[in-house]
Amino acid sequence: MDIKKILKEIFLAVVEDLSGLLRMMLGFRSKYTLLFDTAVILLIVSVVFAFSVPFLSRNRLDAQVYKVEIPDGASASRIADILYSGKIIQSRTAFKLYVSMFGHGRGLKAGRYYLSPSMTNARVASILAKGRATAGDIRVTFPEGASIYRMSRILESSGVKVEGGSFADLASEGLTRDIRQKYPFLSQIKGRSLEGYLFPDTYFLPESIELSRLVELMLDRFSEIMIPVFASSSQGKYDLHQILTLASIIEKEAEVPGERPVISSVFHNRLNIGMALQADPTVKYILENPTVRVKFAQLKTDSPYNTYKHRGLPPGPICSPGIASVKAAMEPARTGYMYFVSNADGTHTFSRSWEEHSKAAERFRNRSIPTR
Repeated sequence: MDIKKILKEIFLAVVEDLSGLLRMMLGFRSKYTLLFDTAVILLIVSVVFAFSVPFLSRNRLDAQVYKVEIPDGASASRIADILYSGKIIQSRTAFKLYVSMFGHGRGLKAGRYYLSPSMTNARVASILAKGRATAGDIRVTFPEGASIYRMSRILESSGVKVEGGSFADLASEGLTRDIRQKYPFLSQIKGRSLEGYLFPDTYFLPESIELSRLVELMLDRFSEIMIPVFASSSQGKYDLHQILTLASIIEKEAEVPGERPVISSVFHNRLNIGMALQADPTVKYILENPTVRVKFAQLKTDSPYNTYKHRGLPPGPICSPGIASVKAAMEPARTGYMYFVSNADGTHTFSRSWEEHSKAAERFRNRSIPTR
């Protein structure tokens, strides 16, 4: 049996059939131009709408969570009304269409949920279909710039009991094989730390929660909020892990929001010429009991995170940065600045040369650490 000959005959037959269908359509269009064009436009609109429905969200950048109560016996239509009134979804029709298309209509479960306008129709429907109404009433806020260690202390003070492991250990062994497979964006990480990927947000948690479940909640939020932000960038020089690492340093350095892109420009300029970043927050991250000001002796600490001793970016993030810092890392200001020094009021003085920097730092000559 000549397989190639059979495949060739099948291919030619398909091409002939498609050609005939195309000729028929063109013949129909020549007689009914307006009707044909209208039908094509409606078809295109329908296809685009159908493919966009799962990814539609009310406000991609609004990460605020709201409590939503889904009563027993509520139909998909009633649930869509509740979600729309609660400002969670953008369109009742789009949400109902999605749950109908993917068979969630009769599977949406009653309960108390905490949902966000940043969630897509697919994400909201998935949560309701799985019945993940396990969130409690304990409000826990992880601020932007918090490290895993700080998050762990926040959890302890909140009264939430984490079972099945230590939250603080996520900084050293949080990235398991199962988590890496479930969240493809973690594939770039060489180590096992989840630092930087646990999205800083407000969560409503029960008195007791499994560590694995909490990790999923926070990684899901990262996926929903941060991945689209990174995907919107036109820069292609740095991958997600590198951008997140740089953003975490910017988060720690910047006190005034408007300075983030400028601080980012200093670090980008240094990276471009192979100059050490010399970022104090990276040194603090490796210290068990960091001081307010990094001391000269601490700069000698041997660690790949010490950006005074090692050029380039550290192995990974030193905290969980917010969206603004990630955007600044991706879109630095265009400057010739190579240095900056604190003005002791939250702002910084930026300089292009060491001479300029030395003059700007003169009033801080008694500081216990060298200026960058």
